[in-house]
Amino acid sequence: MRGWRGDRRRAARACACARARPVRIRPTLQLSGRTSLEALAEYRRQDYSGGTGLVLNAAGPRQDSMTTLSGAVNYEVSRKILLSATLRWDRRRSNYERFNYSARIVGVTGEIRY
Repeated sequence: MRGWRGDRRRAARACACARARPVRIRPTLQLSGRTSLEALAEYRRQDYSGGTGLVLNAAGPRQDSMTTLSGAVNYEVSRKILLSATLRWDRRRSNYERFNYSARIVGVTGEIRY
């Protein structure tokens, strides 16, 4: 068992570790006592060091750039009930094609506070 734990630690050190450098803007506008608007614009560059676990290293270490844009409308029905509607767009571009990603997300949530 002792040898297995040592192998596990070595594997953990060799795995991909990421460093992210985000730039984020998140304004909120209170339209009325019960209604607010929220926006988010974020750009993040993520660099990975260590092995990717894939036999793809011809392009070097993996580097991703991620962009997120979202907007939300919040409405406070009462002091204990909050309703929200959200639109979100995410995109990831990587120097490895298989990690590219794009999504459009629509959400509606309800929150009950007690």
